[in-house]
Amino acid sequence: MHLGQKCKDLLSSASLYVILAERYKYVDPQKHMHFYRLHFNCVMQLEQHYMNLHGHNTHQMIPGQMNL
Repeated sequence: MHLGQKCKDLLSSASLYVILAERYKYVDPQKHMHFYRLHFNCVMQLEQHYMNLHGHNTHQMIPGQMNL
């Protein structure tokens, strides 16, 4: 599968943020939530970008998906 640069950048950022979130999970809850939110936002952007590239409807709910 060929990924564009935007997908690669979002994957890289999401990975970094989840590592940092785990680092602070039991040490500093505020930092944990800060980095987890950044991770979550990257994942949502990545999903939207990927779905748009492949012509999928991003407005359809996936079972278990939270409506934010």
